[in-house]
Amino acid sequence: MITTIVIVIIVIEVQAILVLARNIGVQAQEAIRGLEACWTNTAPLWDLQTTIDHASNIVNDLLTVRKSLGG
Repeated sequence: MITTIVIVIIVIEVQAILVLARNIGVQAQEAIRGLEACWTNTAPLWDLQTTIDHASNIVNDLLTVRKSLGG
């Protein structure tokens, strides 16, 4: 009788742990999808540095031309 009760309690606890693990897994997948969406939406920002570099080069070249023209 006591053995049966202990086994039932253990089974209930294991079931609760498995349900929690499943919920954690589902939430982790949702988090991964959210992070992938963030990555996709912010990827163009990495190209912004290239634009800044080109603009800086253009400004520096214009300043060089201006100085050479006496301005």
